Amino acid sequence: MTLPDSPLDSTNKEYPLTNIELRSSDHHHDDDHLNERAIFDYLLRPDDSYDQNGIYWADLSISDRIKFVSSYNAAETMREFNEVIQMAKKNPFSPIAAYFRSTVLPGAGLGLEG
Repeated sequence: MTLPDSPLDSTNKEYPLTNIELRSSDHHHDDDHLNERAIFDYLLRPDDSYDQNGIYWADLSISDRIKFVSSYNAAETMREFNEVIQMAKKNPFSPIAAYFRSTVLPGAGLGLEG
């Protein structure tokens, strides 16, 4: 008797995200340690705080610090600009609506507190 295809079947193409290989018990614990380190490095050492050599931005010389901050600011500005352009292509008024939702309405509540 054959069983129907299961979502966990490694040959099943209908559920590609469930094709996860289980790790064997003979793997060394260093793999786990490296995975944990990568997760914590992502959280504790964000890309916007360290240069490509791993030096914290405030530890750079003043000229390198200005270059680092300017380049990151330019990249972030371009990313946000492209996001606004994509929003405007879908609906010309969506950038204005997003601005009101994220900035104007939350800011209006400041005068009501306390």
